[in-house]
Amino acid sequence: MLVYFISQHDVYDSLAGEIITKYEQRSRNFTICGIFKTSFADFDEKLSIVDIRQVQRLNYWSNDMVGNYEIVLNDFKKLDEDLVSVEDLLGYIIM
Repeated sequence: MLVYFISQHDVYDSLAGEIITKYEQRSRNFTICGIFKTSFADFDEKLSIVDIRQVQRLNYWSNDMVGNYEIVLNDFKKLDEDLVSVEDLLGYIIM
């Protein structure tokens, strides 16, 4: 499967003597190694799971950068308490 990534990163332009934002289209071939069916159309039609290291390289991200988080709760009665803990870990308030 051919996947396209549109990345944005800052580079130093030595001729202009300033940092400019560069947009770049990159593509990679991925091999589909399995199909996971949840029976939830939003997940099944739009979600894919890939090695985060590959995405980080293609998007010029550091090792601590990600695109999304998945959080699994064991007890929904503690949702508010858990939300505060997650916000503390992330360093910002989830809206």
